[in-house]
Amino acid sequence: MLAGLLTAAGCAPAGSVGPVEPYRAVSPVTSQDVDEFHQALALVSQLQYRQATVKFKRVLGRFEAGRDATRAAETMFWMGYCYEKQDRLAEADAAYGKLLQKYPATPAAEQARRRLAGISQVGGAP
Repeated sequence: MLAGLLTAAGCAPAGSVGPVEPYRAVSPVTSQDVDEFHQALALVSQLQYRQATVKFKRVLGRFEAGRDATRAAETMFWMGYCYEKQDRLAEADAAYGKLLQKYPATPAAEQARRRLAGISQVGGAP
């Protein structure tokens, strides 16, 4: 009985198969997070890339914590785009690369591949 309680609590008894993963609460994405993402997109349309990047960074962690892969991938793409427009090409490359690594099957990943190819091809922002 004690072994069952320990296992349920995440403390596996000696001789068990392996450690039990601790419970991790998933933070749901809120409408405020989505609103902030849209505010950042509005800043991009106004060519205010630095301010947009600040907002994108703020919501990225929330989208990742909420396991919203689509929005996290989109946010990474737009961060890369903003870095690119600021001629911060190493940071753009890193943002696009992280997106491709973490979320390769998303529509944003295909866009990131195209942007990276453009950066590589001309040695600057396409």
